[in-house]
Amino acid sequence: MARVAAEAVGLQTIHQVVDDFYRRVQDDPVLGTRFSVVTDWAAHKARIVHFWWVALGGAAYEPYRYRVVYTHRALEVRASEIQRWLDLFADCVQSALPESLAAVWLHRAKAMGGSLAQVVARV
Repeated sequence: MARVAAEAVGLQTIHQVVDDFYRRVQDDPVLGTRFSVVTDWAAHKARIVHFWWVALGGAAYEPYRYRVVYTHRALEVRASEIQRWLDLFADCVQSALPESLAAVWLHRAKAMGGSLAQVVARV
């Protein structure tokens, strides 16, 4: 099912969702400050597009190494920030995809967010 999810969603749609999400993040009162440290948005978004492509079962096309827990632990991410990220991300995914495909992607995102919150998040 995972590879089917990546192919069904499509790389172009992942690009659209990531672009929409980070456009919203930059204006968000909770997340905007956290992401203000990003200096190269194009590179950041390209990496995240690849991350989601692979997370949804697509074959890797870049040699990125993802250290999600390490990165977020170093940033001292709060549980409320993870929840805000998930809420905003869900809005973007649901705006771009039919409900059935959005549900598959969001199931993956929520599982990751829940795990991340348990491992690294402060209250």
